[in-house]
Amino acid sequence: MGMNLDIASLYSVKGLGILDNDGKRVIFKYYDNERFGTQKQQRQFETNLFAKTHKANGEIILLDGLVSVYRSNVDVFFYVIGSASENELILLQLLNCFYDAMSTILRKNVEKTSIFQHLDTTFLVIDELVDEGIILETDSNAIVQRCALRPDDLAFGDQSLGQLGQSLIGSAQTMKWSFLKMVLLTLLCRIRDGLILATSIEGGDDPNNAQVKYTSQAKLLFRKLNAPNTPQQQSVESGPYFFHYTIKQGVCALCLCERSFPRNAAFAFLEDVVGEFLSQNGSRVEQVQRPYHFIEFDTYIKQAKSRYADKNRFAMSAVTNELQDVQRIMVSNIEEIINRGEAINVLEDQSMGLRDISKKYRENANRLNQKSTLFLIFCAVGTAGALFFFYKFYLLLF
Repeated sequence: MGMNLDIASLYSVKGLGILDNDGKRVIFKYYDNERFGTQKQQRQFETNLFAKTHKANGEIILLDGLVSVYRSNVDVFFYVIGSASENELILLQLLNCFYDAMSTILRKNVEKTSIFQHLDTTFLVIDELVDEGIILETDSNAIVQRCALRPDDLAFGDQSLGQLGQSLIGSAQTMKWSFLKMVLLTLLCRIRDGLILATSIEGGDDPNNAQVKYTSQAKLLFRKLNAPNTPQQQSVESGPYFFHYTIKQGVCALCLCERSFPRNAAFAFLEDVVGEFLSQNGSRVEQVQRPYHFIEFDTYIKQAKSRYADKNRFAMSAVTNELQDVQRIMVSNIEEIINRGEAINVLEDQSMGLRDISKKYRENANRLNQKSTLFLIFCAVGTAGALFFFYKFYLLLF
């Protein structure tokens, strides 16, 4: 049985997450902004952490004044980081809960590929384990129940207090799941030629191939963004969804959202994603030749999604303050944008056709005028000749 909230609230962690067998981040969350406030600080710590643990046989190390407990399986390493004064047994208990919950959810298939395929679930597990650094739960069964199972739909009056509590937890979890699923597709492209740089596609159940349809629409949309006077931020309506995009330094970040997804949240999410992408890869964007060159950026996109789905971090007032002018962002229709270029091309083709017809008409008119002139001259000469011969013949007779 996991520790209750009163006891758990006495214990805290600095971070927890997973690295692969090359020391690269699979998922990691930090709760100490002073020590891990920047991506550079986080990456440096993860590099040092992996270097000290990937060949070690122990379970606990001291690194940079922090206690780190860890365990590995196949091609992944699980870590929990705490202060030097933290109880190591509590950290180990949290680590084992983290691992056991993931093992149950992944059906014992705890490896990098499976975790990437269930990254949203992994974020939910972490959020149920720790909130703002405070340990909430160390019972893996409870974590699995909240993150992988949905409670029965009992009538409100028929629920006991415990069942009601579980129902409320399940409802909150369901809301979080639905929030995560509202962003169905995220793409980054190079504006110059529409080359797709990175992507993150959500939702495995797609019986109608909707994702294929909207991915194709997104690619068509990218080809239109290089036109002069293209808005740097725009919402584009397409069926039951909205494409939202923002452009920075020649890179476009685009997401496909349900209509009910708040626009200010969508643009805050895109600002976060494109800002981090440029920070990591901005100097290499113009050099790449193949699509999806930065496919590993999918990890950060899903981390950003989880942050905006987390009720403790998703502060709409802060987002609203950052994007006060979101209502001024233009809303268009996907067909208008995609067909705009084709319509212009049709008009150009028609104009060229009219010019060709006009040119031929002028040429034909000139030839006709020339023929008419020659005909008149011929008639005049013939008439003059006839009169001459007639006059001469008349004189000979008389």
